[in-house]
Amino acid sequence: MLITTLMTRDCIKKNSKCIDKTKAKSIAKFEDFVRSLGIDWMFFCDKKSGLFQYRDFTGPEHQQIKKAIAIRDFLQNEKHLESVEKLWTDFSNLMTAISCPEPDANAICLQAREWVLLYKDVYLCKNVTPYMHVLMNHIPEAIKLCGDLTPFSQQTTEKLNDTVTSWYFRSSNFKGITALKQVMLKQNMVEYLRPKC
Repeated sequence: MLITTLMTRDCIKKNSKCIDKTKAKSIAKFEDFVRSLGIDWMFFCDKKSGLFQYRDFTGPEHQQIKKAIAIRDFLQNEKHLESVEKLWTDFSNLMTAISCPEPDANAICLQAREWVLLYKDVYLCKNVTPYMHVLMNHIPEAIKLCGDLTPFSQQTTEKLNDTVTSWYFRSSNFKGITALKQVMLKQNMVEYLRPKC
């Protein structure tokens, strides 16, 4: 939401064509901040569509930005500045509570509900996402059932998806079922040979 707010301040709409970044001071300041953290990230003009775009941050990049950012530096004169700062602080506290070794499901449920309600007040109901629904209603439920969220980690699935995607583009003929068979054979060979090599 911060990037959307900064783009609004610079009069850049969601589907804007490329703009002169020297005139967009808010996004230029944010881009400089992110790059000062050693993250290779910038706003750019898409070659095909000609639209002004940016890539999403990775998990570690989010963490790095969250630790280093001072919201007040980017949102001077914002009418909801205290609420926005509280959103960032409360979200950080909520993530810390969720990732601790023995999370308290009831406390997390209350924290998540308060955070979503504050978010709704600052940014309107239409900006509440399904992820926020999951955070508020299903994360505490999963913690009550399993003790923590470790069983729900998708890291291995995401890694497998990256690997299979690269095999598809590097080691197959791109022809429907044949390509699928080629990828599956490669996966089987890797699993068979891994203990021996």
